[in-house]
Amino acid sequence: MGKPFYAQGIYSAEIEGGQGWTETKNGNAEFWMKFWPNFIQRGGDWDPVPAEYERTWRKVLTPKTEEYFAQDLRTLGFAGENFSQLDPRSPRAIMLTGRAHGLRP
Repeated sequence: MGKPFYAQGIYSAEIEGGQGWTETKNGNAEFWMKFWPNFIQRGGDWDPVPAEYERTWRKVLTPKTEEYFAQDLRTLGFAGENFSQLDPRSPRAIMLTGRAHGLRP
């Protein structure tokens, strides 16, 4: 079965399944996080999605994307001092898992 298509919109999602950093083939840092969309906003209401499937949110970090990445993280509730705190192996790690947020899959 292929990955399901989610309609464009604003979703509520449970952030579960981990987070971390990888490196792109171009040598840039890439943050990833697993989440499960569970509700979609329709007007002023939140409707359940027909089926919940795990998704992965990825953001490549470059000098041009740093500011946008920081904005996305603030939206997700990240209040850390630097991006390295998103690494689960960091002594001062800030985990986004276990939180519910509005996301665009």
